[in-house]
Amino acid sequence: MKHITRPGVRDAILFSRKPSDVKQWEKVHAEMPQMLMERSDHLAKTDEQLRQALQSCERLDKDLFLRVVYEWKFVKGKPRNALKKLLNSNSANAIEAAWRNAVNAVERYEANAAAASDDGICEAALDALCVLSGVGVATAAALLSLAYPKRFMFLDDEVIECLVHKKRTYTMKVYREVHTKCQRIAGTLGEAWSVDRVGRTIWTSARLSALGRLDDVSGSRIVRKDSDTQSTTDATSRASRKRKVKKKARHQEPAQFEDLQDEGANLGRCCRDEHPCAQVFCVASSYMAEAACDTDTLLS
Repeated sequence: MKHITRPGVRDAILFSRKPSDVKQWEKVHAEMPQMLMERSDHLAKTDEQLRQALQSCERLDKDLFLRVVYEWKFVKGKPRNALKKLLNSNSANAIEAAWRNAVNAVERYEANAAAASDDGICEAALDALCVLSGVGVATAAALLSLAYPKRFMFLDDEVIECLVHKKRTYTMKVYREVHTKCQRIAGTLGEAWSVDRVGRTIWTSARLSALGRLDDVSGSRIVRKDSDTQSTTDATSRASRKRKVKKKARHQEPAQFEDLQDEGANLGRCCRDEHPCAQVFCVASSYMAEAACDTDTLLS
């Protein structure tokens, strides 16, 4: 499982393979507010406020748009500081128009889906938001999952690594795969479960595991193979080495590269040359790609 970089994902994979145990999933899901607060004291409250705001939102203003990205997406996951200039460059009119197009796409899709009993993916709504600067599939999914949790889900890093067993990216292809697998799990769990709720529960299971609490909360012991333990140790060792490289690089490179250096750990083994300059180059190249499709791992 060389694709795994986020703590707790190995246990989340094992947890996700047991969707027939509804009570276990409900117990883990109930811990989600606490795990949000573990990320930030205000994140659980922000999560609730943004869901209420977007689910009744016909016109998305720029302040709310940026709040979703800065106060929710960047806090729950990894902050993409290099994207802030692009995100701020969007005009209020452009944001409002993109949101209106996305909402219209969802309404058209759901009208057709009702007739066809379709639980698929409304890609047109995601595409409508991706026209904005700095917005890729992950950011579009963040906005739409808060507004339409029964139809969309957020691409948490932990959920991607749990369900897509290859190097993590944030493309439409990856969204389709993650959404389809969460939809399948939701179908097993029952009508009360949506793709968003499944994704949030998998994320919570990973966070609980990272804190050593998953077994206690779920009520069952996650059985781990020796190879999984060794892989976890190896991954931790690699991450430690990369942190040392970043610390050294901060004293050698200009200040404007600091945000890019902070993203170095996400590139995994694509930075085979651990020289600080090579690392900065790889991360900068990654952000050039991310400006187009919201991914930090397009490099191979």
